Parts: sequence; structure tokens; C-alpha cells
Amino acid sequence: MSTPDRPTSPPRRRSPLNRSAVLAAAVHLADREGAEAVSMRRLAETLGVVPMALYKHVADKDDLLAGMVDQVIAEFTAGPSTAIDTLEFVGAETDSWQGQVRRLLWAARRVVAAHPWARRAIETRSVRTAAVLGHMDRLTRIMLDGGLSADLAHHAMHALGNRIWGFSPELFNDPGHPGGSGGTTSRVDPAAYPGIVAVAQDAMARRPGALGCDEDYEFGFALDLLLAGIDRLHRTGWSSPPPGRGTMAHVSRPSSLDPAIAALLTRDPAGLVAAIVQQHDTGEVLMLGWMDDEALYRTLTTGRVTFWSRSRAEYWRKGDTSGHVQYVHSVALDCDGDALLVRVEQVGAACHTGERTCFDARPLPVATVASDG
Repeated sequence: MSTPDRPTSPPRRRSPLNRSAVLAAAVHLADREGAEAVSMRRLAETLGVVPMALYKHVADKDDLLAGMVDQVIAEFTAGPSTAIDTLEFVGAETDSWQGQVRRLLWAARRVVAAHPWARRAIETRSVRTAAVLGHMDRLTRIMLDGGLSADLAHHAMHALGNRIWGFSPELFNDPGHPGGSGGTTSRVDPAAYPGIVAVAQDAMARRPGALGCDEDYEFGFALDLLLAGIDRLHRTGWSSPPPGRGTMAHVSRPSSLDPAIAALLTRDPAGLVAAIVQQHDTGEVLMLGWMDDEALYRTLTTGRVTFWSRSRAEYWRKGDTSGHVQYVHSVALDCDGDALLVRVEQVGAACHTGERTCFDARPLPVATVASDG
């Protein structure tokens, strides 16, 4: 007696393979076994295909890693926005440009932490893919929309550096090899590094039992410090020095000048305004100097005139070495905001040549015209 044929189930259909599926499987494999486990052969086994099938979707191992990084970057804005609301570093001002940058970078940090292999992969990438450019553009637009100049936003992105990807640049950070990895390296004597020891002892007293620094706190501390500095430059109208000025230009110096006064200044490309100095009772024009925001702040609040020296790249208070002090009577800003009139009581010579004024020694010939009056 023959047994009736049992109906056979149709063969299970595998989902069609595409680039997204390959990259998602590679990310999952790296999360589970580490980036070193992600080879074309191992990934093909995971997907149940032959290795050659992968090459229809990724060109090579480098293309695969670049795509994996892109997948991680896509997660920076894909998760719930409330995931970082409770972090103390974010603060209350989440609608400001600084708050938006904080939120995005903390989201990036959480994503990278969830993929332990991603930091090293990001650090080794050199090609700016569309995903990379998109993240950089998102951050740049937050700053521009917040009122920062394109000049300041450019330099702010450089200052933030690796932090835009959610991690801080840390070198020589292997606590397991205090004396170095070389076989002939002598063991470190702590007494030779008293500064480091003092800091380490203080940190241990503040966090008993901790095995190292709180990396989240350090990330937040550095990020807040950078954003506060960038915002201060924004409020004081910072601009980068012109070509040839070098990095010693004073424009990056912090200032305590009232932001309302700083907003009235129209600075030159080096961040300076001209300061004409005049004898308060005779109207005699004594000299011309240059002030940045901090020099003006010191002039307004100390009763003595302070300038910025363009040749020495430092502040100098008139009379400190020569004794030819200028006591401030009043300060006025011109209609364009690019020049100051400082009325003073001048003690001794105003000019460094020893002349009473800087305009006595070299009068120029002029053609005079009689007035109609």
C-alpha cells in the first residue's frame, strides 16, 4: 500500500541581498565579535552566501568599512532625542546653538559607545563620504543659524575636532603599561613627575576606588569649555587674523568688556579699533594707538589708558615704563564704531621719541585755501 505524497512546503525565500543588508550585517558582526572578525568570507557565512556575492554591493574591504562607518553616523540623528536630555552636561539651554551642538555630539557619543569598534574605524577613515559631510554640514549650519560668522564656524569645527564624532582625542592612554611597552624601558619613578602625581592624588581623593578618569565627564567638560570660548569670541565680534599675521594675533584673547559695548565696535581684520588720544582741556591731539576689546575694557575700568601693541603682540599700559602716564577723562566711540576718542590728562611726553605729541616732528606741506568767510 503506497503512502500518499505529503504536500511539500515551498522553499524559504531569502531576502534579496543589497548594500544596506550587507552593511547592517557587517555592523552586527563587528558589534558581536569585533572589527577584526569582519572579513568578506566571515560576512558571507553570516549572510549565507558565497563571498563573491558581496562584491556586487561593496567594492572591497575598505569600501565595506567606510559603509559601516556611514551606518553608525546615520544613527547619530536616528535615535530618540530624549535619550540625552537628563545628562548634566547638556544644561537647560537646549534651544541655543550651543545646546543643539551639545545634544548632537552627546548623541554621537552614545552611538559610538554602542559600537566599540567604531571609534578606531572613524579615526582611520580619510575619505569624506556623503554621511560624513552631512554630519559636518549639520553642525556647521547650527552654528551659522545661531549667528556665528562663517569664519568663526570654520575655526570652531577645527577646535571641536574628533569630538564631533563623539570622542575625545587621547594619546598615550594605556594604563596597563606605565613604563612603556619596550623591553628595555626602565620603570617610571613617580617622584620624577610631581605635577602628575599631585593631580592623580587629588583625582583619587575625589573619586575613591575609581580605576581611571570619568571619560564622560572629561568629554563634557572639554565640550562645555570649547563652546563657552567659541560663544565668547562670537559675542566680541572675533575674526581670524589676515594672512601673514601668524598665530600670535591678539584676536583670540578673552575679554571682560561689556557685550553691549563690544557689539558697537567695528574692528579691523585683526580685531582692533583705532584710539585717538587727546589732551582733555586743550584739545591737543597727542597720539594714535590701537585697542582690542580687552584693552578698551581696561581703559574704561582702571582710569589708565591701555593699548594693544601690534609689534610686540601684548598689552601695554601707557607710562608704566616711561612714567608718561595718561589718566582717562572720557572715552567716545565714533559713528561707524571703528575709532575711539580718548581724552586724557597727559603726564610728560605722549610720543615715544620724547616729543609732546606724535604729530609735532614731521609736518607735511599743504596747499591752503582761503575760506569764503
